[in-house]
Amino acid sequence: SVGPDVLLGPNCVVSHGATLAGNIVLGEDCEVGAQTMMRGPLTSGRNTAFFPHCTIGTATRHLGAGCHGRIEIGSHCIIESHVNIFHPTGFKDAKGGVRQSCTRLGDRVYVMPYSNTG
Repeated sequence: SVGPDVLLGPNCVVSHGATLAGNIVLGEDCEVGAQTMMRGPLTSGRNTAFFPHCTIGTATRHLGAGCHGRIEIGSHCIIESHVNIFHPTGFKDAKGGVRQSCTRLGDRVYVMPYSNTG
């Protein structure tokens, strides 16, 4: 399913069972594989492929983690099957608050299957 805040560029393909929710922008000619889950805020450049069963945009599994920022993925990237790309946990400031951060992949990045990034 594709949520109301998702913007898909021209010629994007979203396969069966994929879920895209939150503020997501995918550039033209992107592919989202079957059973892939994406949560914004997330942007991706053009010609990026997300293979089946990826999880993009969740909190890390360690205690007290939350989503404090966004994910930016460049153009012409390949995100292989079963990859997890986590939202940043943010930076603690001097007053004990948390500043927003960014998990960023550049252009032409190849992420191997079963990798975790965050």
